[in-house]
Amino acid sequence: MAGTPLPRETVPPMTTAEYDAALKALDAERQELAEVYVTSQTYPRWAYHATEPAHLVYSDAEALALGDGWSGTPLGPEALVPVVLALEPASVVLGAPSFTITVRGTGFAPDAVIVWNGSDEPTTVVSDTVVTTGVNMATAVHAVALPVAVRNGDVVSNALDFTFLAAP
Repeated sequence: MAGTPLPRETVPPMTTAEYDAALKALDAERQELAEVYVTSQTYPRWAYHATEPAHLVYSDAEALALGDGWSGTPLGPEALVPVVLALEPASVVLGAPSFTITVRGTGFAPDAVIVWNGSDEPTTVVSDTVVTTGVNMATAVHAVALPVAVRNGDVVSNALDFTFLAAP
């Protein structure tokens, strides 16, 4: 007869134990898939997160230790995450003449900016691995270490310390 609903099979609800077992099985399957994905990658490589800065990881254990929410796939426009590997020079004695600092690393965008002690500096992008800026020694009056990072848009790299050394 038209318009008559078909009988529905009735499935008894899961017990708490069955539900917990199903969740445990799904978690185990997810972990296994995560390990297969992570261990199928070559190292070093990037690990990305929607709300955390990207990290370079060097082993399966390090990648897995990052926890939930991390991926080997770039997540949106922040995919080009800069990493600062070296400053040249990394220190200078107070009273020295002004100079150009070279920041070496990876993932520098064409519009990358050096962030010197929290402030953007006029930056020359030499390549995706080298950026430079001038340091005016007339403004350096105290022996101190200052953080130097690189920013691509809203994404800021790790920072390395540049040190102004006291004159001997």
